[in-house]
Amino acid sequence: MSDATLSVDAFEEQRVTELRTAQSKAERLFREIEKSGLIRSGISESRLNEEIYELAKEMYGTTTYLAQTYCPRGQEHAGAICREPPT
Repeated sequence: MSDATLSVDAFEEQRVTELRTAQSKAERLFREIEKSGLIRSGISESRLNEEIYELAKEMYGTTTYLAQTYCPRGQEHAGAICREPPT
């Protein structure tokens, strides 16, 4: 195996570890959102978003996030995700 292959494998292994960590954090965040009753009738989406952001900040020190919006663009791009770059 070449050094380049080992480097790519190490990079992919690190990426998988980081993704699993992020998934675990998201699962804990969703459980806390449910437990705390943040999702309720009569609240605006923007207000809910602010409350979830504050909860994530308290739990993980999160200060930025990447917003994603589903963008249907026909069959060739079915399921595409539009990303708004962080500011």
